[in-house]
Amino acid sequence: MAKPLGLPLTSAEAEAKFACSQKKKNTQTRLNFVSNLVVNFVQIIGGQTSNDPEVSANVLLSLVNVTSYLLAQQMKTLEKEFLQQGGLRERMSQARIEVRKKQK
Repeated sequence: MAKPLGLPLTSAEAEAKFACSQKKKNTQTRLNFVSNLVVNFVQIIGGQTSNDPEVSANVLLSLVNVTSYLLAQQMKTLEKEFLQQGGLRERMSQARIEVRKKQK
């Protein structure tokens, strides 16, 4: 349920909003990094004077390696977050419990 306009955020809501904005920022940074890599690889391929299949294969292998690395880093980060904060259902339950405690 949406919070009516004008009411201040609770500390839990503010923390959740901040965490969400940080995740979006980190995701955007990763996307920009990958995008720049792809642009650089395309420029490298376009700058070649020959159609050497070995160069093309090396570029594709490099892209695969970078992608694998980024996915592994993301999986590590998600695992750490899960171990520290729990899953979505756990966090939602904890938030409901805190709200009920404040209402009493």
